[in-house]
Amino acid sequence: MLLAGLSTTQCKFFQKKNTYSNLPADTAQYLMWCDELAEDSNNAEVLFHRGEYLFKKKFFVKALADANRATILDTTKAPYFLLLGDICFAVNKTKIAVTAYQRCKSIDPENYQATIKLGELFYIVKEHAQSIQQYDQALKLQPDCEACYFYKGLNFREMTKLPEHMNLAVQMFQKTLSVNQNYFDAYIQLGEIYESKNPVFALEYYNGALRIQPKSVEALYHRAYHFQMRHSYDSAGADYKQILDINPNFVNAYFNVAYMNMEQRRWKAAIEGFKLVVKMDNMNAGAWYNLGECYRNTGEKVFAKQAYSECLMVDKEYPLASERLLLLK
Repeated sequence: MLLAGLSTTQCKFFQKKNTYSNLPADTAQYLMWCDELAEDSNNAEVLFHRGEYLFKKKFFVKALADANRATILDTTKAPYFLLLGDICFAVNKTKIAVTAYQRCKSIDPENYQATIKLGELFYIVKEHAQSIQQYDQALKLQPDCEACYFYKGLNFREMTKLPEHMNLAVQMFQKTLSVNQNYFDAYIQLGEIYESKNPVFALEYYNGALRIQPKSVEALYHRAYHFQMRHSYDSAGADYKQILDINPNFVNAYFNVAYMNMEQRRWKAAIEGFKLVVKMDNMNAGAWYNLGECYRNTGEKVFAKQAYSECLMVDKEYPLASERLLLLK
């Protein structure tokens, strides 16, 4: 028994033996399951089907009760434990989900879905070796599983103990693209990795992501920042503008545009930019500090002091803000 003490009474109101012909098909079927369970509350198969229905409708507590009861009544059905694992995964009961998926696989060793879900769960809890093991098993069952290669890449990328792990991550993300050339997240991961290794390749991967999702704020932001770090301000600015056309509340884009203006000593534009950032997010210590720097460079000492003070109100240990204040006294 994986869970105990859960109520099995889901349907307080039903019309026994009614055909429910005037109701939508799925509602009618649900009520018929209720009727069946009113007559026999130990019908594991009906509990399973009703639990599936409730899970799809996102009634997680009731679905969990049905799925758990089904696994108690019949411990031989892999789909019952798979459903229980899926529900527990959805409600963040990860330990129970792992146990349920493992039970599913003990009944059906080649259950692909349980293997995939275990791989994802182990990745989430940072059990990287176990996650990779599950994805390797899944690849034996389905060699063209692009998600398996992708998640293996994520695991290797987070395993920093050995230098070759990053190379393995690259190989897995590239393998993902060889299986599915439109796998957006693989382009983003490769772009991030190559940002320091080979900026030309990084840009190609960001462009690849944008070919798939031209209005992706994530991909545009990566490419804009790539241009910004290489002082290609016009290209970066164009991408930031596109981001803000898509999402006018994207604070980081405003921040970076202001920062580029500051780097180019365009103080007034930078001041207006950082003022907008702190208006949108007054807990942004970096924006307050940079606003102070802009005012200091324009000789507006009173405003500079105010900005540095605001920075220290947000983060009392912010680098240089205290020193700047002392210098301005």
